Amino acid sequence: MPGRITVVGLGPGAVEHITLGAVRAMQEASVVLVRTVAHPAVASLAELGVTAEALDRIYEEGRTHAEVYARLAEEVVVRARTGEHVVYAVPGHPRVGEESVRKLLSRAADEKILLTLLPGLSALDVILARVGEDALAGLQLLDAQALPPRLDPRTPAVIFQVESRARASELKLSLLEHYPTSHPVALLSRVGGPEEEARHLPLAELDRGEWFDHLTSVWVPAVPEAERAPEFDDLVEIMARLRRPQGCPWDREQDHRSLRRCLLEECYEVLEAIDRDDPEALCQELGDLLLQVLFHAQLGREAGRFNMADVIRALRDKLVARHPHVFGDKEIRTAAAVVEEWEAIKGRQVGREGPGFEEVPPTLPALMRAQALQRRAARAGFDWPGLQGPLDKLAEETAELQEAIRRDEGMAEEVGDALFALAKVANALGVEAEQALREASDRFVARFAAMAEAAGRTGRSLPQMDIEEMLRFWEKTG
Repeated sequence: MPGRITVVGLGPGAVEHITLGAVRAMQEASVVLVRTVAHPAVASLAELGVTAEALDRIYEEGRTHAEVYARLAEEVVVRARTGEHVVYAVPGHPRVGEESVRKLLSRAADEKILLTLLPGLSALDVILARVGEDALAGLQLLDAQALPPRLDPRTPAVIFQVESRARASELKLSLLEHYPTSHPVALLSRVGGPEEEARHLPLAELDRGEWFDHLTSVWVPAVPEAERAPEFDDLVEIMARLRRPQGCPWDREQDHRSLRRCLLEECYEVLEAIDRDDPEALCQELGDLLLQVLFHAQLGREAGRFNMADVIRALRDKLVARHPHVFGDKEIRTAAAVVEEWEAIKGRQVGREGPGFEEVPPTLPALMRAQALQRRAARAGFDWPGLQGPLDKLAEETAELQEAIRRDEGMAEEVGDALFALAKVANALGVEAEQALREASDRFVARFAAMAEAAGRTGRSLPQMDIEEMLRFWEKTG
């Protein structure tokens, strides 16, 4: 018949932090196993009449943390199978950062071994006393071994097990994404023990020292409201406020359809900033484009159809599912192969059998839509093998356009066919036709302005010239 297991906490450091219940359990047990002797209180257990066996050898034999924790749990279960009352003693509180206890709870349940867990004083209790914080006011608890931590700078945080300077450097880089460099933090070492030490320093200096070990924690107070960098949730709340009865009259009148024009304009303004290679403008325009996403998500939330969390979740799932070479074990080496795999996955997800023309929005600019349709047809096998085919087709369509002009009928259709053929040539050359035409238009505007300026220097204006004279100035500015 199996014995039983009692899990006790040894407190944060000093022997006086061990609870009376834990002491009695260890004194009455057949076997006392301590996870590690690298805890200050273990050396004093003999003074309490407790003889303990340390399991540090498992750390030396294990290759990974996960393997060590699993073997610790297995060792305790094996000893309990003999019918003995086994006490497993861990640092701090058994349910604060103790992965081996979590695994032991599962193993004991599988083997139907009675397990009792006695609470203990944790390092967190001492840290809260030292920094004067009330945990019920809000607190984040994180493990430095699980970087990067997801932190909310509005709420104070305790980060445990900052065991090395390298770990502190990783932690600092993660924190600097959310906190200013001058933000005050506290390094708390061996709290609750005779060697307890606290260092208060700015975040930028967190990793400047050699005082780290497995008993080192970092206290990160909340950032004051006036100093806090904007968070995404702030934008969501601002958008919701604009739509409330006491919000903005214009925002309250909008719906998905009325915002179509705004969304399109913002997309083109982003493109313009990219074309100008203007990072400041791009930053501003991306914010304006994000506003449109926030607006539509808020409208979806009000209608009970979707909210911003749904938008983010759908995007996350799509990115993971369509990048099996990053988040899975599939090997893809080229960008072209990535695009091909993306389309194949998308086709399977939507149950597509054909080329997927219906997935190309008819609202795209005409040249962009033409190229997108042609690319899908090519992926379905409907394509010329090289450049000559598209060039011959362009020549054919040009000839048909000339014939339509001669007949004075069907010219619009033939112009469209010629443009479609030209888009195919652009695809064969790897050129984005929409962008190429936009750049050509910009060059035309700049050259026309230069022509007008050159004419002005001669005392002439363009309206005063005939086409032959204007063309001479045009050639000079080429």
